[in-house]
Amino acid sequence: MTLFEVTREAAREAVQMYFEPITRHFVRPKGDRRELSVLAPAPQPLAESFDRRRKALVVENDPTVRNAFVDVIASSGIDVDWAADGEAAVRYLSRKSYDVLVLDLAVPEVSGTDIVEHLARIQPETNTILVTGVNTSEVRRLFPNVRGALKKPVLSARLLQEVQRCIDTPSTSVPSEKRKQTA
Repeated sequence: MTLFEVTREAAREAVQMYFEPITRHFVRPKGDRRELSVLAPAPQPLAESFDRRRKALVVENDPTVRNAFVDVIASSGIDVDWAADGEAAVRYLSRKSYDVLVLDLAVPEVSGTDIVEHLARIQPETNTILVTGVNTSEVRRLFPNVRGALKKPVLSARLLQEVQRCIDTPSTSVPSEKRKQTA
């Protein structure tokens, strides 16, 4: 058993020990015959939040740059998947949801532009950071829904800062009613 699993199990036990006495000793208002679960719904276990790891997908065809991006993002405790081309990226995006997508616009197979449009349809809550060799202000104008644009070469600290900003702040491209459901 890993340290993470031991910690997660200890957290689950602590949550159960803390909340069970509260629900057992709940006093109903006089004359109220509703079930206790209606009056005092079971609290959301805190331990489940430990299971929710942040996820990123890096799409970059240059293996040196891709490996550097993956290493920098993973060093901050984020789970990272990577794709070397647009086709693989579309497969990943169809199977899993991500908190942030780091995307080189010039990837083979399926273009970065097509990936951004595909992502907007299937995972509008995913924040996207575009990495490009062209002017970033032009990229932001062409793709107003992306959260960030970085010009190559990218400094590790700048990449990590953008990724962290995307993870710390929810996407604004999600309709407000869907954002309320996921919150």
